[in-house]
Amino acid sequence: MELAQPIQPMRAVIRCKAKQLLIADSELRETISCFDAALFQELVITLFRAESYQKLANSCRSKQTAAAIEDRLAMGLAIAYKRIKQQQRDPLVQQLNQLLKTAG
Repeated sequence: MELAQPIQPMRAVIRCKAKQLLIADSELRETISCFDAALFQELVITLFRAESYQKLANSCRSKQTAAAIEDRLAMGLAIAYKRIKQQQRDPLVQQLNQLLKTAG
């Protein structure tokens, strides 16, 4: 008798769906010249280390639930990335970053 494999949202699927959402976002494409892979990776690491992710992943009981969790987390990841990139373009944020660079 074979043991049933636990059903969990797939991290690779979440990353892929988030990237697809970002690529499809025409507003983001207009304002950002290139994809910031380092920022995206940092957001992914933070997401998957979060206790809330672990609870969601461990509570999964069906493929449908896993797919819904993947969609929700991918959307959240895409929104976080977009928000950070938009804030980086804010003149005040740019001034503060410049001050930090010159002070350091």
